[in-house]
Amino acid sequence: MRRRTMVVVGSLALAGLQLGVGGAPAVAAPHRPAGAAGVVRTLADFDWPVTGDWDGDGTDTVGIWRGNRFHLRNSNSAGPADVSFRFGSSATDFPLAGDWDGNGKTSVGVERGNTFFLRNSATNVTTFRFGRATDFPITGDWDGDGTTTIGVVRGNTFFLRNSNSTGPADITITYGRATDFPVTGDWNGDGKTTIGVVRGNTFFLRNSATSTTTFQFGRATDYPVAGDWDNDGDQTIGVVRGSDWFLRNDNSAGNADLSFPFTP
Repeated sequence: MRRRTMVVVGSLALAGLQLGVGGAPAVAAPHRPAGAAGVVRTLADFDWPVTGDWDGDGTDTVGIWRGNRFHLRNSNSAGPADVSFRFGSSATDFPLAGDWDGNGKTSVGVERGNTFFLRNSATNVTTFRFGRATDFPITGDWDGDGTTTIGVVRGNTFFLRNSNSTGPADITITYGRATDFPVTGDWNGDGKTTIGVVRGNTFFLRNSATSTTTFQFGRATDYPVAGDWDNDGDQTIGVVRGSDWFLRNDNSAGNADLSFPFTP
């Protein structure tokens, strides 16, 4: 089964972004200050959005990382988490998600400094170093082999590696601005993850060196996510606002196709 894993996905918040979940006070998330190099890592008790195909049914669904506990839901709807477990450290880690072993299901991981801990099962964790401690991590299937691997963003340069191991980047791309929010996904359904950035509420999704899709969605203070919400073979965008998720099935401006709260 071809997997198209994004992620965020959950590695970096926009400057000044604050999200309050479940009525808790909003806590400033890690962010890249305008004009500054590197990231400020102040996790506190922040709910990080994560997305993935947790049950292997071909549809990406929602999740959050709170403290050092992942709460994952198998449907894009309001309700409790289907799976919850602890992994990583609440004080220093960034949450990650990907199909690290190509088995058709998304698993989780964390990045600590420049060390990655990728969890294939409760007893199988891959550990290695890549990039610098001031980079922030991204994930994707860069070469279309069905396995998710890691990358980092430094300023506006993406360093992507095709294996989950220590070594040099296989792909290096300069794209966007240093203050943009990076996103990754298989935007055109070709089986390969490519990059993108969000600037304010404008998405710039790169399909190739000469093809970029640009549109607006959500608000400048939302947290962007991506996934294959409708199991149609390509990944599309969404945003998280407080505890509410707004997911769109096309990479274009318009209303959310799915909207619901998730507060495990």
